[in-house]
Amino acid sequence: WATSCHGAGIAAVNAQTTIRDSRFHGNVMWCRHYDLFGAALYVSGGTVTVEGVTFTNNYVYGENESGPSANAFAGAVHMTSVKRVRIASSYFFRNRVTDFGATMGRGASLYVTGTTGVLSRVIMKGEGDVDNGRGAVFVANGRLWATNVLAAQSVGENGMICQAGNVTLVNATLAGNALGGLSNEAATVTMRNAVVWGNTLGGIGGNAAATYSCVQGGFAGTGNISGDPLFLDTKHYHPKSTVGVYTNGYFSDGTWAGAAQMSPTVDAGDPMDVYPTEASPSGPRINMGYDGNTETASKGLLKGTTFCFL
Repeated sequence: WATSCHGAGIAAVNAQTTIRDSRFHGNVMWCRHYDLFGAALYVSGGTVTVEGVTFTNNYVYGENESGPSANAFAGAVHMTSVKRVRIASSYFFRNRVTDFGATMGRGASLYVTGTTGVLSRVIMKGEGDVDNGRGAVFVANGRLWATNVLAAQSVGENGMICQAGNVTLVNATLAGNALGGLSNEAATVTMRNAVVWGNTLGGIGGNAAATYSCVQGGFAGTGNISGDPLFLDTKHYHPKSTVGVYTNGYFSDGTWAGAAQMSPTVDAGDPMDVYPTEASPSGPRINMGYDGNTETASKGLLKGTTFCFL
């Protein structure tokens, strides 16, 4: 048998790879003793653009007999030494690494090493497996910028694990994950306008520079809050708003409704950030959470001076 397997769906080495408006479903990699990298997509070197792609039920499987040197990285997408990665407007549902144990299985959705990448408008929901436990997103090293990203309800997983490198999260939501929201070992992590809430083992583990974020249990930093973000539901994780909250969709295909309460995350982000994409009416600041500065951000209350002309 092979000593390692790469990309059951697509494997690209030193290529300019572009994938748009596609679906990777049910790609499986199996090995008894050796390494598995990226059940749906494996990329080494070159550049990668992934836009409008859905990854569902892709997984790597170790038959519970993996040798001590075996690794299983990325139930869906594995990126190694890639010069430039952009993953945008894409969805990850129920991808997993299974039967490799907590020390060997990493990155149910995405594994990044030696790579410079951007995630934008990415949804990761229900990722992982109880036999993995190492993060829906695993950053081994490199540089990752993630904005408008939701990582929720991971099974047996942290929302994100940062082992080394530089990671920036802007308007991210890490919620309802079976372990922690974010676990940082030795990376430089910066977080802004984020919501980290309802994770079984806590919000942020390790060091991070978090500002204007809602973090369960509290976390030191300018503008941080620790109150319940009042999600409308745990399907789309939009915060409640008495003015208007988006229902039945993440970034599209839904409708607007009203709620009886106002989330403390609405109009609570960094006052220096612009938010031209938020629907009107929007308040004086960007929203916290993955939908901040998007068309589906919960609507805010206009504040300021009222003039009456007679």
